[in-house]
Amino acid sequence: MCLTDPELVKYVAVNGHKFQRPEYVKQQIPSIGNGLFSSNGKAHARQKRMIGPAFNTKNLKGFSEIFKENAENLVKVILLYIQTFPRPP
Repeated sequence: MCLTDPELVKYVAVNGHKFQRPEYVKQQIPSIGNGLFSSNGKAHARQKRMIGPAFNTKNLKGFSEIFKENAENLVKVILLYIQTFPRPP
């Protein structure tokens, strides 16, 4: 599942402890181990508490310029690709 609606993303982020993550997530993506995206219950709550401070407003503001620059670079790459490999009529 991929969420793109900002309100749904916010809901899942705030209420993530209510969602049971299936075991196949760990099987399909072994590198994530028992991390935030694959853990449940107390393990999930603990992981979320541990990383929470890194995502406070003060820390995220420092990344806004980096995000902007990378987004602009990505747009340039996509536009170049479109110009280089136009779709057939």
